[in-house]
Amino acid sequence: MGTLGWLVHESVSVMHLQLPRSSRPLSPAALFDNSPYIRLLNQLLQLELGSIQLYSLCREGLVDCQLETLLENHRQQSKNLVNMIVTNRGIPSRDGFSLSSELSLMASRIGRHFPSRIARHTTLVSCIQLEKTLRRRYHQALSQAPYRDRMLLSEHTRRTKSHIEYLSSFQTRFGTV
Repeated sequence: MGTLGWLVHESVSVMHLQLPRSSRPLSPAALFDNSPYIRLLNQLLQLELGSIQLYSLCREGLVDCQLETLLENHRQQSKNLVNMIVTNRGIPSRDGFSLSSELSLMASRIGRHFPSRIARHTTLVSCIQLEKTLRRRYHQALSQAPYRDRMLLSEHTRRTKSHIEYLSSFQTRFGTV
């Protein structure tokens, strides 16, 4: 009995051993809402959401333009940004649209009250300006992005550039203002 008691006492002491500090389990994951990179991704998300709304409003004014493709690209980019924010331990922002997208929406709405040629021009310029703002922000995000995010952000930058080129060619083709 004495030896069995010693064995039980020995196994209890093993359970109380502490691991070295470097191999201790980490505390629950911290969220990085104050990270400049997460804030930038949230700004990009707000711009993408604003562009979705802008292109949805522009459907009537730009009938010949392939807005459905652009709209679908922005929807996909928004989903990608939400996933990227969560992957980087951030929380996607629920704030309203960014200032750039709200100004573009306002310009588009005001432009509708003008003759159709001016309305089309205002709408196109608003779309192009929003796309240029997105491109600048994507370039900024690329400079701060961890390696795992760079390929997707590069793809978003490439798509945004092609949107600008398409909208600019549409503008020159139909000779708006």
